[in-house]
Amino acid sequence: MSTKKAASGAGSIRKKTVTGKDGKKREYWEGRVTLADGTRKSVSDQTQAGCLQKMKDIQREVDSGTYVKPSKLTVSQWLDMWLEDYCTSVKPRTLIEYESTVENHFKPTIGKIKLSELNTMQVQRMCNNLKNQRTGEPLSPKRVKDIHGMLHKALQVAERLNLISKNPADNIERPKVKQAEIKPLDNEQVAMFISAIQGHRFKDLFMVAIFTGMRESELCGLSWDAVNFKDSTITVKQQIQRTKNTNGKFVVVSTKNDKNRIIRPATAVMQILKDRRKIQLSDKLMAGEAWNNEYNLVFTEKEGRYYIPHVVYENFKRIAKQIGCPDARFHDLRHTFATLAISNGDDIKTVQENLGHYAASFTLQVYGHVTEDMKRASAERMNKYIQAVTA
Repeated sequence: MSTKKAASGAGSIRKKTVTGKDGKKREYWEGRVTLADGTRKSVSDQTQAGCLQKMKDIQREVDSGTYVKPSKLTVSQWLDMWLEDYCTSVKPRTLIEYESTVENHFKPTIGKIKLSELNTMQVQRMCNNLKNQRTGEPLSPKRVKDIHGMLHKALQVAERLNLISKNPADNIERPKVKQAEIKPLDNEQVAMFISAIQGHRFKDLFMVAIFTGMRESELCGLSWDAVNFKDSTITVKQQIQRTKNTNGKFVVVSTKNDKNRIIRPATAVMQILKDRRKIQLSDKLMAGEAWNNEYNLVFTEKEGRYYIPHVVYENFKRIAKQIGCPDARFHDLRHTFATLAISNGDDIKTVQENLGHYAASFTLQVYGHVTEDMKRASAERMNKYIQAVTA
């Protein structure tokens, strides 16, 4: 074993020999750099030049003040800290999803690795091998994108706290996310759906859904103070979500993107809400002391209790099956509203604001096929006009 001094101030370097399990001897180079606090950092490489380069890189970081002392935390330990200390403002359902992702996808694969030693290749390998825990099937590109995004966010905080020098989740190759094909109800199916829900306890909610594009959780969380009968507007400002800290009880939280939006629905929709108000006042009188509408919600059971979103969804699925649309989702009512609005002349900006999308370009991307149909119809009208004037 030989020991040499590296460049001035860079520490020392030496050649070492180890014997593997196969009995063969292997040589490598080990270098040590003295840090500002007197501690020493070791690096190794198969070549002397490679080892010297690593030492120079550390020394350069020390001199510039960007060197981060390796943390003893494992990835698993850091993620637990991140969930507890840095996810306090996320919505209840989001936190549950985060915790599930950490337990099912991160801890089994990269959890035992030291946070300071996690590298891009390990993150890439994890993303490449993400699978459904129940079926074993590869996850969808969209789900892979979401899981990677969560890890990147957690590691960004670690980088900001100088627990790591750079984010190993940067520059990851992810599968391309394809825009899912939307399946709105057509005019005939809309008519069949409206006919099928007559007399149903969720009829009013379903009608408001299909003619406002509000999300299921937004409808279940709609409160009377958000309904302005004078101006004929609805302010979408909250939704209900289940939390684990209240024994499964649903609570009111802000909207998906934390932004309020004001929609001006058709007069018929406002009339549905007026009739709903009368029905609820009657239910309140009948329930007496048993009445409990703690969030002042529009859509409630006869004793004032909020509608549970998954119960609403299950009832919708049964009705969809009855009208020959077994694959329809509640979210397709939102798509149906958007498609109807565009087809009937609403501009993309208005539809975007009613739906609460972050940008009109996203709305156009999702519903571009509708505008194409409108363009074809416009071309046909123009063709008829040309034929008429040139006859």
